[in-house]
Amino acid sequence: MSSRKLLEQTVLGMALEKNFPKARIFVSERNFMVLSEHSHKLIWNSMEQLYPLSPIDTVSVSKQIFKTTGQSYHYYLSRLTGLVVSDNIEYYSLQLLELDIRGKLLEALKLEESRARKNNNLEIASVYQSIYAVASIEDQDLFELLDSTKAYISAYVKNEIPRSISLLIDSLPTKVKELKSATHLKQLIKNISVFEDSFQNQETKVLIRQLVNQLEAEL
Repeated sequence: MSSRKLLEQTVLGMALEKNFPKARIFVSERNFMVLSEHSHKLIWNSMEQLYPLSPIDTVSVSKQIFKTTGQSYHYYLSRLTGLVVSDNIEYYSLQLLELDIRGKLLEALKLEESRARKNNNLEIASVYQSIYAVASIEDQDLFELLDSTKAYISAYVKNEIPRSISLLIDSLPTKVKELKSATHLKQLIKNISVFEDSFQNQETKVLIRQLVNQLEAEL
């Protein structure tokens, strides 16, 4: 099973467990695939049609899918909820969003590199190739990379930035970076809070608690 498929299944499973409102802040129908057996895009779209007037669970979503397509998804939806091992849907939704955007960006860069080579513009082709190499590194923060991609291309490409790339970047939610930072901060607070219990010294515990309070105030 691909990491992309498993990640989508995890997010959908969590969404079916009363976490749909949290997930839809980060992802939408366009971030899910249409698979040969089951369409994750269809499942998400069915949740959107039900929200907020109806509950989002395996029964309501499977009924909605059957109503619109005549297909039975109940068993598959039940399997998805079985994959849920955490309630931190924000973290997994961001992972899916980043994975989806990275894949689309790489496709766009490859396409533009191919076009440049066909036009015998080898210098521009090498620019796209360089960006592709950096974007392919999973440790490279994608959202930081996107901030500089337009400027980097503009420095070498005299014409307009290719629509395939500019639309991808411009369509990103404006608060994605804020949401990502907040999610990381929440995880840090959680880790520090657990760390607090390992100390016997009361003064140390107080200092850690003060730090946690300060971090929570930033949210």
